[in-house]
Amino acid sequence: MGRSDTKKQASTTRRKAAPAKRKSSGGRKAAARRRSTKQQQAERRDRLRDVWGVALLVLAALAALGLWTDGAAGWLGTFLELAFRGLLGIFGLIAPAVLAVAGFVLLAEPRAANPRIAVGATLAAIAVLGLWHLWAGAPGFAADLGDLHGASGWVGAAVVWPLVALAAAAGAAVLLA
Repeated sequence: MGRSDTKKQASTTRRKAAPAKRKSSGGRKAAARRRSTKQQQAERRDRLRDVWGVALLVLAALAALGLWTDGAAGWLGTFLELAFRGLLGIFGLIAPAVLAVAGFVLLAEPRAANPRIAVGATLAAIAVLGLWHLWAGAPGFAADLGDLHGASGWVGAAVVWPLVALAAAAGAAVLLA
């Protein structure tokens, strides 16, 4: 064994040096992924809002045909008429307009005040339904359908009944106003 054998051994046992580490761009990539995920979530919310807006406009059109014409929307129009008139009574007749406005609001640019406006409008509508129901004689759930349709329907009865039981008709009017 000569010197060449030890050289051979030394050369076979040497390891290659690891390449120098590159600076990681993982932080930048992760930030870019978070930004793209947030953008995707925002786009998904926008699409969902658009779908709901169009769906409300279509429902408004069908409800208008069912409520304002005689049989133009077929059995679906009849169902929508019974549903809106049964639930909201005389106010069911304005349901298509309310649905159309809600659809247009969803299709418009979102604003921070929209949820507060929706809550306030809903509470005001419930109060108006209750007051109208009181004015129409406060028919109960077991009343004739014609009486309920002339008042505020089942929603009006559901709003007014516990208030009348608690504070009588005059007290219920004060609470709703």
